[in-house]
Amino acid sequence: MEEIPEAPPRDIKVKVKDSRTLLVTWRPPDKNLQNGDILGYYIGYKISSSSDPFHYKTFEVIPGMELQNTLNELEKFTEYSILIQAYNRAGAGPHSKEVTATTEEDVPGAPPTDVRCTALSPQRILVLWSSPPESAINGMLKGYKVLYRSLADWDDFSHPMEQVTRDNKLELSNLGQFCNYSIEVCAFTNKGDGVKSQPIFCRTLEDVPSEPADIKALIMDSRTVLVSWRPPQYPNGRIQKYKVYVRSLDGIGLDKDNFEIPAEQTFYTISHLELHHRYEFWVSAFTAVGEGAGSRHIVQAPASHVPARIASFTQQVIAVLHEDLHLSCHSVGEPAPLRLWRKNEKPVQGSSVKINDEWQLYISPVTALHAGNYTCSVENIFGKDEITYYVTVQGNRNKGIPPTPGDLQVTSASISSILLQWNISLAINNVIQGFYLHLKREFGEWEKIVLTADDMSYLLSNLQCGTRYYLYLQTFNQLGQSSPTPTIVTRTQGSAPVAPSSADLIKVNSTSISLNLSSWSDGGCPITSLVVEYKQKKAIAWTLVSNNIKVGKPEFLVLDLDPETWYTLRITAHNSAGSTAKEYNFVTLTYGGATISPDAAERSISGGKMFYSDLGIIGPTASAVIVLLAAATGLLLYLRKNQEMLSSKPFGDKPLEDLMSGADKKTVAPIYDSDDGLVALSPTPQESVYLPTPVRVSPAHRKGISPYATFRVPLEVSMKNAENIESCVSSGPVRYPGNIKISEMPDSCTESTYSKIQGNSQHSNEGTEWIPLHNLYQVHRY
Repeated sequence: MEEIPEAPPRDIKVKVKDSRTLLVTWRPPDKNLQNGDILGYYIGYKISSSSDPFHYKTFEVIPGMELQNTLNELEKFTEYSILIQAYNRAGAGPHSKEVTATTEEDVPGAPPTDVRCTALSPQRILVLWSSPPESAINGMLKGYKVLYRSLADWDDFSHPMEQVTRDNKLELSNLGQFCNYSIEVCAFTNKGDGVKSQPIFCRTLEDVPSEPADIKALIMDSRTVLVSWRPPQYPNGRIQKYKVYVRSLDGIGLDKDNFEIPAEQTFYTISHLELHHRYEFWVSAFTAVGEGAGSRHIVQAPASHVPARIASFTQQVIAVLHEDLHLSCHSVGEPAPLRLWRKNEKPVQGSSVKINDEWQLYISPVTALHAGNYTCSVENIFGKDEITYYVTVQGNRNKGIPPTPGDLQVTSASISSILLQWNISLAINNVIQGFYLHLKREFGEWEKIVLTADDMSYLLSNLQCGTRYYLYLQTFNQLGQSSPTPTIVTRTQGSAPVAPSSADLIKVNSTSISLNLSSWSDGGCPITSLVVEYKQKKAIAWTLVSNNIKVGKPEFLVLDLDPETWYTLRITAHNSAGSTAKEYNFVTLTYGGATISPDAAERSISGGKMFYSDLGIIGPTASAVIVLLAAATGLLLYLRKNQEMLSSKPFGDKPLEDLMSGADKKTVAPIYDSDDGLVALSPTPQESVYLPTPVRVSPAHRKGISPYATFRVPLEVSMKNAENIESCVSSGPVRYPGNIKISEMPDSCTESTYSKIQGNSQHSNEGTEWIPLHNLYQVHRY
């Protein structure tokens, strides 16, 4: 007999396939130590540092197959211990020595935690964080990357910048003053960058502003100059005020050489100047930190002639969709200049565009059609001037809330997945922290999936087959969420089950049917259950066989049916795409297994079960038929015998009373023949008298009387009228006593006889009608 192997497998080697997979190879034990046929091997593995028991996989030996097996779904960058045992019919032999191997590195599976930042100066920010969980690093941690980018007042594009460190902190320098920054941190290994942390936002400290962007000095009259300027390009904080400086170049003394102006105002009029004397002007801005650099200096001298000039500046303007836009054209000149607004070199027009008394252009509300070049020109006899506003229209001003994604669409779908794509302007993706993808299955609840800011497509997986889904997308950052995209409706591939033909589905027997459930087509979505019901074809109520048949059964039996009977079968198949119900008509076979004829099939439909298929009916019916045949044979023999007797012994015209003895008169009884409609008077059970007796029947009972019905006539009535009956016979034999028969009577006698019988009949009843019995000649038919 076999014994367990005496030695373990040999030459065990482990090869690293990837970060989750190891390939194990080995050789069998020495032949002389196998002690039988090696049927397979048990492969045990566990994490080397773990105290858990080994997990085992069974490897069955197949001739010609290499001795190797793959261990899947392992932990990343983790050392495993592996051993192998051989087994035969007697059991498992000793296990091999443990072999260790480490799965491959991978990128970190989690971001750094507790990321925070603080501003150190107008140009420096300190960022700090904690390491990802040790189990999520998935390799040798090489360091961290800090990605940051500025968020402008408008949605201007800025490329993210990156700095690398091995520490858990980093100081960002050379940043923009009073600028908001989005900051993310990720860990990396030799395999690459891991998951990024959620963005955080920090603003650098305020600084002094840059110089005003431009300045003008315009003559208003012989002693006044109008100074106007543009705000600094880099405020580096919140502008609190401006200061306008003036200095005489001709040595004329001034009462005041600087003027403080509120932050909202960008022009100032300086009076009490001397005619034709030159003056120098410049402007500076202030923040909470202090005064910034001054603007360029400009020289102007008051004069008696005032040319037409515009105090506003040519500039780029961004208009916000659905908001209002004001374009200024503040001008000077004496005499008052002629002014004109043009859009793209054509006069401005439109109901949404208005010009007020100060010649400001108002657009309310702004639409995409209002983008273009708006030019204001002025002219008088001393000069002319013009400025141009280059207007573009954007969806929304960057107030911290990100813009809405665009062009969300489904690019492909399968039975369990949907691929989505969208886009977002490169000019605005710097303000996005991520995306919220909202989805809802039809008749389900809304779900939310968080995506990163770099995602421009997403594959929704593990969806229900053949199901409708509703989807929309939003961007978000720490300040809020954008408006949602329009909701799109899509569905995964697949349809409700498709019913097979009756021939493919049903195999009929005498008292059962066999259903081939595999003949149902699933429509691309697996069938979850089937409901089977049946009923006799003309019945109303259904009989439930099962309401949860699993599709794994290739065959299903419906039992306890009656042979040779028409039935209707109803099957309802369910899958995730819907339900399909189908009815099938079939007729069971005979007890012998034969198919019934079409005529019998029709009778079984109209009459239900065939009478001869019920043993409770076949026996009594056969017995009744035999008894009736015997009785009919005896009756025919009896009638023939009596006929021969009467023909040999005629009785002539004797009265009826003379033919009957006293005892017979007492025992005469009426006999009913329900088939002839005749009344027979019989002095003995073997003798009868047939009379054409009219019967009076109420209308309520007339319908239930056979045209061949017979009725009892009282004996005394028959006797009293016997003479009349006898005298009225004109032709045909009257036979006594064996079978007193009256076959024909004249019409004159019939009425009399009928009326006398009627007068004493026990069936007399007012309000009834008379129905004459059938002609007596039909007696001979029976």
